[in-house]
Amino acid sequence: MTSGRAASGDGLHLLSMDLHKGVNRLQSEISTEEVDGTKAYGINQTDRSLLAAFMRGDGVDASPTALMCQSGGAGHH
Repeated sequence: MTSGRAASGDGLHLLSMDLHKGVNRLQSEISTEEVDGTKAYGINQTDRSLLAAFMRGDGVDASPTALMCQSGGAGHH
């Protein structure tokens, strides 16, 4: 059911994969900087430091969203 092969008729899985590729492409196009290997945009210095720590694996128990909330995150500048 989730083979990802067009011949198998798994349209939902292929759609999901295509959407994921599209989101990745859009992310690359609109990002304004790269922080430790990840694309980013609209972040301040505090966000940048937290994102860099997350990418290094510091505080692996915290999600990026939780880290953004701690700093006031994007859109709260």
